[in-house]
Amino acid sequence: MTDQSTDLTISVQLHARDVYAATLLYLFKVRRLVSVAVIACLVAYFASLGILVPTFIAASSIPLLFVLLWIQAKVAMRNPMMQSPIYHTFSSSGISSKFQGGHGALDWELLRSARETHNYISIWAKRGLPMMIPKSQLGEVGLASLKNILQSHLKENKLMAPISDN
Repeated sequence: MTDQSTDLTISVQLHARDVYAATLLYLFKVRRLVSVAVIACLVAYFASLGILVPTFIAASSIPLLFVLLWIQAKVAMRNPMMQSPIYHTFSSSGISSKFQGGHGALDWELLRSARETHNYISIWAKRGLPMMIPKSQLGEVGLASLKNILQSHLKENKLMAPISDN
């Protein structure tokens, strides 16, 4: 049984830039940044040897990756599910989401962490892309309520700064 007084339902309308940001957050974790560092080292190595073709291929692969990710985000927005608002309800049992054509739910135990950036609150499950909540769509009261709920349900080591309002 959930305590309805502590439930928070928010409506989120995602755009291509939001999908792009989620993809970048997912792909460019510390472990994945190693591959970018390796490519950068290869570029420097081949350039020092004067070998131009591998240098060009390695150097162009990094910007090409960003272009391909943007194209992927634009294509994802063609999905009818992404063109309608997503309603997230945060309750004592977890997070439930309703969207055009379906719904989903996550128990608090299945969440890995939450992080606040300048533009987003990202909520990470144990697998997959983060749930992105644009802060611009929440308002001050909604943002404060969401932070309080995340603080109360996620362990301290799962909260990434600056979720707190201190």
